[in-house]
Amino acid sequence: MNIKDLIEGESRIISHFTDERIGGKLMCMGLKPGNAVEVVRKTNRSRTYYLKSNSHRLAIRENEAAIIELK
Repeated sequence: MNIKDLIEGESRIISHFTDERIGGKLMCMGLKPGNAVEVVRKTNRSRTYYLKSNSHRLAIRENEAAIIELK
């Protein structure tokens, strides 16, 4: 299961990243394995995911969302 499988308002724990390069970028943005992440909003047109994890709020692209594996 990854971020793309969640519906708005749903949250899960981050397990790992399937791409080390993009995973490193996401960790610098505040998304880390073991932390809870919630999908605040998804946009259909621009394929953007708005997320909340701990005190961080961020927007990521669809390809970045696909590499975030969840427990």
